[in-house]
Parts: sequence; structure tokens; C-alpha cells
Amino acid sequence: MALDWSVLAACLVLFMAVDLWLSARTPQPTLKSALRQAAVWVLLAAGFGAWVLWRRGPTDGVAWASGYLLELSLSVDNLFVFLLIFQAQAVPVAQRRKALAWGVIGDMAMRLVCVGLGATLVAKAAWVLPLFGAFLLFTGLRLLRGQEHDAHGEGLRKALEKRLPMTGTYDPQGAFWVRQGGRLLATPLLLVVLMVEASDLLFATDSIPAVFGVTHDAFVAFSSNAFAVLGLRALYFALEGLLPLFKHLNKGLAVVLALIGAKMVAAPWMELPHAEIWTLVCVAAALGASVLWSILDKEPS
Repeated sequence: MALDWSVLAACLVLFMAVDLWLSARTPQPTLKSALRQAAVWVLLAAGFGAWVLWRRGPTDGVAWASGYLLELSLSVDNLFVFLLIFQAQAVPVAQRRKALAWGVIGDMAMRLVCVGLGATLVAKAAWVLPLFGAFLLFTGLRLLRGQEHDAHGEGLRKALEKRLPMTGTYDPQGAFWVRQGGRLLATPLLLVVLMVEASDLLFATDSIPAVFGVTHDAFVAFSSNAFAVLGLRALYFALEGLLPLFKHLNKGLAVVLALIGAKMVAAPWMELPHAEIWTLVCVAAALGASVLWSILDKEPS
């Protein structure tokens, strides 16, 4: 067990350092470059998933793949919110990579805390899983009805603007704080990062219960989450050029959340044979169908 966490920590430190280096080297990658980087992150995740399969066996291996695919899809949905925040706050293109880098670091830390708390609750209180399931089922049905998260951070933005001394323009060097007239003032970039972190926290309320619908193992839950989050920066820049492919992704996610929620609610009374395999098949089928629908749908979104 200690070896698992040690290997994971080493991989995350190395990969996050590489991602920060890449983001500094290519602040605004082209669509082709972003797609290549995103493909590399997927291959690295597949490699780690293969290691989990070899070390822990097929049950945890399939659960890891299901959790990764689920969390990666939820992360893509989160990127839509990042895009809206950046557009609404008129973030300079060259400074978006810094906001994304800090967003990934903050998201990783929040996922670790949330998974730890979730694993503790699941281990000590069996009634938590059906409660998680009911929440996911409600969330999925709400999304199917077209009721989206209020994750744009507008309430946070208004509250901070009233209480935090702030400049009216972004710093050319991308600083979070500047000194003007002897006063230390925040720049709008700090506000944007806080809005991104707030949206991460909001989305974690869906993603953490969802991954515990796939596995109760804290290592599998966190590592699949972490590898899904690692490639967010590259995915963001790819997403800007591929928005039509994800037009109906939210509907596929809604179906996935509702199915996993229903499975968790029913778990105390019925057991599904080979549940990990069926979960992976359902997640892949629902998400694949939503992307195919998006490609075939020629109407403007």
C-alpha cells in the first residue's frame, strides 16, 4: 500500500513539473500542439492504469479505468466553465495558462482532501453511499432537464470586489498583486483564479461521490481523479478549437451520473455481478453517444 502511494506521489510531482514547464514554454499552444499534449496525458494515464491492473488485479484495474473516464469527462464539463469565466472577465490570452496552472494545483489539493474525507465516511458510515447516490441521481435528472450548475463564480466575484482592494486592469507581467500609491492591490487575475478554484470545488461535489460509486478504494479513487486533472491545461486549449464536438456532452454526463446514483442507492438491497465492468461499459457508451450526437447535430448550439 505504501509503495502504491509513493509511486503515485512521484508520478504526480514529475508530471506536474513537466506540465508547468510546458505551460511556461508555450503560453498559447496551437490546436495541433494542444491535441498532441492531451494525447500524451491520456497515454500516461493509460500507463498508470496498466500498472494498477498489474499490481492490484482486474477488479481495481477496471475500476480505475471507469473512474478515470468518468472524471475526465466531468473535467471537460468543468473546462466549459473555465472558458466562460475567462471570456466574461476578459482574461488576456497570455495569462490564461497561469490561471489554469494554479487551477490544476488547487484542484489536485481539493480532490485529495475530498477523497480522504469521502473514504473515511464510506468506511465508518455505510449509509453515506446511498446518500451520495441519491445526490447523484438528483443531479443527473436536474441536468437532463437543462438545469446547469451556477458555477460561473458571479456571486464570489461580486463579494470579493466589494472587500478586496483591486486594480482595474490586468498586470502586463501576469502578477496577482501590484503596489500602487503605496497600497498593495490585487489584480483581476487573482480574482479569476479564485473563481476557477470555486468552480473546481463546486464540481467536486459531483465528481467525488461519483467516483465512490465506482470504487471504495481511496487510492484508486484519488489516482484516477488526479490523472484526469493533470491534462486539463492541454485539454482547455484543445477545447477552444473543438467546442462543437462536446455540444451534448452534458446530457451524456447527466445519464452517467443518474445511472451511478441509482446503482449506489440500490446497492444495499441488490448486488450487480461484475459491477465494475458494467459501470465501465455504461460510462463509455453514454459519453460516446453524446459525442457522436454532437458530431451529427448540425444545428448551432
